[in-house]
Parts: sequence; C-alpha cells; structure tokens
Amino acid sequence: MNEGIKELINVIDEYLPNSYKVLEGDEETLYVKERTTGKHFEIKVTEAEG
Repeated sequence: MNEGIKELINVIDEYLPNSYKVLEGDEETLYVKERTTGKHFEIKVTEAEG
C-alpha cells in the first residue's frame, strides 16, 4: 500500500472516528463502514494530477 493511501486512511480514522471506520483498503479502493447505520461503502481512490 502506498504512502498516499496510508495517509488517507489515517485522516479518515483521525477526523471521523465516530462516524466511519476504514475496514481495509488497497491502492484502488477503501472499504469503509458507517458506524451509526452499519452500512458499508467502497471509496474508489485515484491520484489526481495537479
């Protein structure tokens, strides 16, 4: 897993710990659980040029 993905996971876990939990992920997809509803989401990750 590259450093950018690790940083993104850390930000989600640090700033949204009561709302969402990152369950797992790789360079293309993060699998996230919404804590209040138990719903699972896939976040597609791409590096933007800029």
